[in-house]
Amino acid sequence: MDIQKKQHITEIDIYLEEYRTVREEILLRLKERNTIVRYILLLISALIVAIWQISSGGIQPQKTFVIFLVIIPTIFFLLALIYCWHDIMIARLANYNNQILRPKLAEVCQNKNILEWEKYLRKQRKSPFWKFMSFLNRLIFVVPIPLSTISMYALIKPDIFSTIKIILAIFTLLLFIAVLVLFLFIDRMYGQSGK
Repeated sequence: MDIQKKQHITEIDIYLEEYRTVREEILLRLKERNTIVRYILLLISALIVAIWQISSGGIQPQKTFVIFLVIIPTIFFLLALIYCWHDIMIARLANYNNQILRPKLAEVCQNKNILEWEKYLRKQRKSPFWKFMSFLNRLIFVVPIPLSTISMYALIKPDIFSTIKIILAIFTLLLFIAVLVLFLFIDRMYGQSGK
């Protein structure tokens, strides 16, 4: 009987250690995702300074259209991809904790009310406040793409428009749509993981 009890405790320890490891991975992914948000804020600051410099006449808009129509939207798109990758991994890791580890621990401990934090977080993700904050958080990825295009066209003279600039504007529009679709996919995935 004593050996069986030790095996039972060892099994609990193994599952708890696995849970801690997965939680650490989630925290690492959250930290990396927050770093991406800091990069975005830095890039937005640089964009504001560039718009200010162009509008004050410090920089000629004709020479900067490539930066506004190609480089900035592409950087935002790539950062959004990385952000979404971390979001997907966080959702999968949390799902693993909730759907795999939690039932195993509940069975071993003979207690269904174990690791309630995961259940609480899943319920919170469905709240309007959580959804609104998630929307605001993702807005910093979506808004700068069309903003850079609009600001560039507002700052340049109409006679400068050419086919290449129209193609670049279409390119930024496609990037914008791609980021929107990406975030809708992530939201759908979070919704499915909560079932």
